[in-house]
Amino acid sequence: AMVSGLVTVQALAGDDIGVSAVTYAVDGASPQAMVHVGSGVWEAVWDSTSVPDGLRTLTVRATDTVGQTASAQVQIDVRNAPSTPVMFVKRIDLTLRRRGRNGFKKQALATVSVVDGQGNPVSGASVFSRWSGAVSDADITTTDSTGLAKSIASNETTASTGTFILTIENIVKSGVTYEPSRNSETSDQISF
Repeated sequence: AMVSGLVTVQALAGDDIGVSAVTYAVDGASPQAMVHVGSGVWEAVWDSTSVPDGLRTLTVRATDTVGQTASAQVQIDVRNAPSTPVMFVKRIDLTLRRRGRNGFKKQALATVSVVDGQGNPVSGASVFSRWSGAVSDADITTTDSTGLAKSIASNETTASTGTFILTIENIVKSGVTYEPSRNSETSDQISF
């Protein structure tokens, strides 16, 4: 269940001897007492802003009059913060292109996949990237409708060996926040 703000936690607890107490805890925090409101129903009000947004485990524990306990858990999805769309790098694919006589000139080509928090492609995002290693240059490429920034080309080199390294410096799109901490990779390399 998705929750926000003040949440009524409700549990149904019964026992052949009698229930003496019911508590709840979120993510293993200190148990909080619940109040018996009748017909085996116990309630408490929990302030969901006391924990960060995301999936949480709510555990309810009932204790009978002889000290025996039983518990149950449910997953809850806390969503208090306004939902700002996010984007990040799902994948970087590099290929090597050789041109000229005997492949004398080498160049790296990159495709960067950008997705949102649900894994959907993000179109119209400007991907700021930097090449290093065998060459040094920078590019800005816009993602297409499939979330791909294609044909990001390095400068050419005539060196006999080396490594092309592509690093994503930033991704910009109005109304969307770039979260590099969620990138599956921020840089990639290919050697020749």
